[in-house]
Amino acid sequence: MSTENRDYWLSRDGGLYADQQKVRRDAGNANYGLQESWLIEFLRTAAAERGAPVRVLDYGVGFGRMTRLLAEYDFVDYYGFDISAPMVEPLLSAPPSRYASDIRDRIMVGSDLPVLAGSRQFDVIFTVSVMIHNSPEQAREVIEGMRAVLAPGGCICLIENRPVAISMLGNLWHAGCWSHDFANTTANDMDVDVDDGILADHGIYFLREPRPGALRSVRVPGSNGFEVIDRPGYLVRSHENTVAAVRGLENEINVGGSQLAELRDAVELYKRAEEHANKAFNGIAEGLPAALREKVGPGHLIDVLELVPALATQLRERDLANRVQVEELHAEFEHRLAEQRSALEQEEVRIKADHAEQVERYQWQLGLRERLSALMSTDHEEPAYATSDLRNAEPNLPVMPSHLFQFDAPRDTRFAQELSGHERVCHVMHQEWFGIRAAAGALPGHKLAVSATDRPSALDIEAVAKLFQQAGVDRIAIHGFSTAMAAWIKGFAGAGFNHIYLVWHGAPVMWVHNDERRFFALALDLARQGYIKRIQGMRGGSHAAIGPLGWPQQIYNMPPNYRQGTPRHQRRHEGAIAFSPSWNLVHKNLASNVAGAVASDQVDTIWVLANDFQLPYPTEKKIEVLPKLDQVQIMDTMSLADVVLNASVVDCHPMVELEALAVGTPSVRGRLGMDALEDHEYVSLTQVGDALNVRDIARTISRVLSTPDMELEQMMASYSRQLIELSSARYTEFMEL
Repeated sequence: MSTENRDYWLSRDGGLYADQQKVRRDAGNANYGLQESWLIEFLRTAAAERGAPVRVLDYGVGFGRMTRLLAEYDFVDYYGFDISAPMVEPLLSAPPSRYASDIRDRIMVGSDLPVLAGSRQFDVIFTVSVMIHNSPEQAREVIEGMRAVLAPGGCICLIENRPVAISMLGNLWHAGCWSHDFANTTANDMDVDVDDGILADHGIYFLREPRPGALRSVRVPGSNGFEVIDRPGYLVRSHENTVAAVRGLENEINVGGSQLAELRDAVELYKRAEEHANKAFNGIAEGLPAALREKVGPGHLIDVLELVPALATQLRERDLANRVQVEELHAEFEHRLAEQRSALEQEEVRIKADHAEQVERYQWQLGLRERLSALMSTDHEEPAYATSDLRNAEPNLPVMPSHLFQFDAPRDTRFAQELSGHERVCHVMHQEWFGIRAAAGALPGHKLAVSATDRPSALDIEAVAKLFQQAGVDRIAIHGFSTAMAAWIKGFAGAGFNHIYLVWHGAPVMWVHNDERRFFALALDLARQGYIKRIQGMRGGSHAAIGPLGWPQQIYNMPPNYRQGTPRHQRRHEGAIAFSPSWNLVHKNLASNVAGAVASDQVDTIWVLANDFQLPYPTEKKIEVLPKLDQVQIMDTMSLADVVLNASVVDCHPMVELEALAVGTPSVRGRLGMDALEDHEYVSLTQVGDALNVRDIARTISRVLSTPDMELEQMMASYSRQLIELSSARYTEFMEL
């Protein structure tokens, strides 16, 4: 790291830095907890694959945050390295009990890692926001030092900045922080896997030595695990983060001058608070019992503050004469601490929170517009299906981790409605099917996302069965069907789960496709053999084609439990934006929707996702093709629009309408033929009489845009509440809960 930056960390007090992180956690910073949870599971999986504990090196150990966390797990053989003795001192003076006898052997402090490590090598070397404190040249030197002590087949895991296309100075914190292009610059002679979808504010980089004779590769997450990406593709993928990093530094330079004096005042106030805390506490510490004195820790401000309640209890046990004198001292001590702590928190937390809020708002406003104009969308492709015979489960085999399933993955639980009574249910869907996965993710209960192309083995079935038993699951709802899903159903039945229900997200009109017809026949055959207890066709009246195993009442999807991250814009009634987030397929009726928006006098701009879309006639209105968006980005974009277009001709209960409902934007819909709530005023307002009639769509759009905001919001809230209650009741009855 640079001389200035190195001097900063060599003189940095580890206890002070620990206090700073605690203040950030208390202020709502969730990054630390997310980093810790992910790292534990990563190391747990690595140890399971090795069949032995993983020897781990924490590069940049600091005051011991990860040391104390990982000391609790037997699958980790932990070591640490840091350049700064003051930063490490709190850990060395009060180590976790597991490492109390050899902490100074496990924690290496100095400037030359290979020399300090000697003959020791490590299976995993990880950093958490360490490389950002090194310039690009120094970052390469750090990685070379890690490679010198990396065991054959080992992995360097960097939890650092979001992926960028070039290495650059990111901001001026801690005497300078850098954003690094690990994939194509800093580690350009290593294999690099880049995961930019797990942590919101960080990227995760897996660095490994290339195989002998093989070309090095850069990979990113795809539909089947990590997939190779070329340099142009990576530049496009990291473009948004690169722009944000540049603008972040620019914004900091603009605002940093006015805040520098305030930050210096905050540091001065903190140091003054430390002096008062130590002076007041040391005056009475000798009178405390030994057990209470041991809880003091290194004596930093946070430690002293946390000891105040115990100190108050001790003082109350003294005789009356001493109590008066001690309470006066305690009152003075508490008053001084409160004054200094209040000043510190109000200044430091306010400055950082305001700064972060300004940067986030600025980046969102600029970044979204750039995403909307970037050419990153891809054609929609139907998933491929396996066609070979189903495999029977083999009992009593050891359980190993599998890439074929994800249980309660964050993307499948983050928007789930929190309703009691559904804890015994697990909804099973395909990983690759975007719409059905989103629908299942909004429902209460557990979630299992499985591969649509690869069938499970006996090991996979046994692993999931154990997860179900641990979670108390005894009801399984299948959403969507494939040959692979048929194997899962047989496996579940073989594992003793006899309450399996199928929700068919389709309509008989889709049987024009061979796969739809073949899969429905396979599902019906499994039901008649007793593997599936009931089938529910979401399109009204489909039970007549299923027979006695068909459930007559309709199942309803739920709107996502979406907590909006940015304020919704003020709704426009003229010069409005209409958003049609569907692919250009016949049953999605995209052309009619866009033509209707063009014909509405109140619409000025139309956003679409399908890059193969074009009207057969010219129009003065702007039709913008947006880049490919994930579920969160789609809902964020819906919140910027004034009306969503989804007047389709085949949909059963489309998630487009429900996602728009969740963010507070009305959605124009076609006739769905539902068996309830069709007389609700929100349905009457938004439903098109004839989805193939452009004039009907245009009139419906204008009718929606002309509705007063307060009246529309009340309609949507009422419809959303009744829809959630109805869906919960129908699932309860359908699955015999």
